[in-house]
Amino acid sequence: MKLLRMNRYLGNPCKVIVGLRTYQSLKEVLNNPEFRQVAGLIDDLSINYYFDDWSGRIKSSDLPQGMRLRPLSLLFMRRKNPCSTLYGGISILSDGTVTLCGCRDINGDSELVLGNIRDNSLMELYKSPHAATIRKNWLNGSKVPEICQKCRHYHPYAYNMLKEIRNKPNL
Repeated sequence: MKLLRMNRYLGNPCKVIVGLRTYQSLKEVLNNPEFRQVAGLIDDLSINYYFDDWSGRIKSSDLPQGMRLRPLSLLFMRRKNPCSTLYGGISILSDGTVTLCGCRDINGDSELVLGNIRDNSLMELYKSPHAATIRKNWLNGSKVPEICQKCRHYHPYAYNMLKEIRNKPNL
């Protein structure tokens, strides 16, 4: 509250957005006297009733009462475009394992693993034949990696980005 009040006092130089993950309805949240104080000092509010299942690691029974697993999106069901994470989500895990998706491949045990940073440079791994095959297979519709098939966080590459990818297959 001190931070929010100071922001208001200074003329709101920072835009403040509060994101809630709750089982309560928006009406219930807004009727909470403590939250009303916060609501009067913020710029925007988002509310989320869903949890991700982290590629099957989380079950409905693991969630608090009233919360739900995020449904698979219709975009994912169609999944004609590769996931944007294959091009911008490369991650280095604590043991040096490099994976195309640090968002879901948190154990570094999927087919998205490219190698280890101790053995090859990040650029070599990013542009490796293995990475190119994964991207190409999704792009031509022949194979979507298993870990991706269970993912509820799929974000397809935009069409204009796909044209660039098709013209530069080493990306």
